[in-house]
Amino acid sequence: MKTVGRSGIFICNFSEDISISKSGFIVVHSFLSPQNKVQEKNVVECSWFGPVIQCIEYPGYTFDKDVSDQAFIGIPALSKRFEGKYQCQVVGNDDSDDQWCNYEYQGKLS
Repeated sequence: MKTVGRSGIFICNFSEDISISKSGFIVVHSFLSPQNKVQEKNVVECSWFGPVIQCIEYPGYTFDKDVSDQAFIGIPALSKRFEGKYQCQVVGNDDSDDQWCNYEYQGKLS
């Protein structure tokens, strides 16, 4: 993940050009709960309706819907709640090739 000031961006790298295959994809955030249990939640979900991609971006995340074999997911206001691992998954594909990226908050907690 690249960070600039208090914002960050990470890049999903796909083995196919999503704009050609019209495959849906999700971005998963894996993190530790206050009870030290691993939890996962989807933070971006995208599907194709004909030639148009439609995405749900959960609070705190941005995606400009420009996708090829890469997608850029933004986090405009980084904080401790974004710590954890992120994975980009193509819907319907075996996730054995999916890679995780890590984010650890470096700022001061208020």
